[in-house]
Amino acid sequence: MRACRVGLRTSVVIALAVAAGMAGTLVTTARADVDTSPLAVKPVRAFAELEFDRPVALTHAGDGSGRVFVLGQKGLVWTFANDQDVSEATTFLDIRDRVVYKDKQNEEGLLGIAFHPNYEENGEFYLYYTTTDAPNTSVISRFKVSADDPNQADPDSEEEIFRLKQPFWNHNGGTIEFGPDGYLYVALGDGGLANDPMRNGQNLGTLFAAILRIDVDGT
Repeated sequence: MRACRVGLRTSVVIALAVAAGMAGTLVTTARADVDTSPLAVKPVRAFAELEFDRPVALTHAGDGSGRVFVLGQKGLVWTFANDQDVSEATTFLDIRDRVVYKDKQNEEGLLGIAFHPNYEENGEFYLYYTTTDAPNTSVISRFKVSADDPNQADPDSEEEIFRLKQPFWNHNGGTIEFGPDGYLYVALGDGGLANDPMRNGQNLGTLFAAILRIDVDGT
């Protein structure tokens, strides 16, 4: 695995802080004109023949292939056809040996996936996970699809682009998405325990409790 942090422009674009001195106060407002009637929709189970262990995200590659990708918290990524009758999923990537997951501390693990907007051309995608190589540490890494099989990623292609030491095992955030501007957006939690004891949610000088923007194509 190669580390590649030089040249990336990372900025905090939104700090999740409670404004106007209302920290710790929950304000609820009831309005008589709110329509509370049931929506004319109902949930229907999708892909009924498939089961996954600790799924945390479902997405697609944006490459026109019609494939669906499911992220497993323990370190697996699966792919399958976007067909309601599909009965089998293929393991796209297995990095369980690099990912921390514990049943009794279950807010760590493989938590986020985002495919590069030009995935069809460059085969690049990004993962956010808790690494086994340091305590309570989250990383974002770039991976590439196999040159020989579009349904297999290359585990040896990992290139770390971001690392953050977490104060605790919970409230790690983990959702990552590309915006229409081509930047990778990263949602981080407040770092853990209950009631934000380190006051990270009110601190604009920390990366915790914030949304980061990373230029993954920067040189």
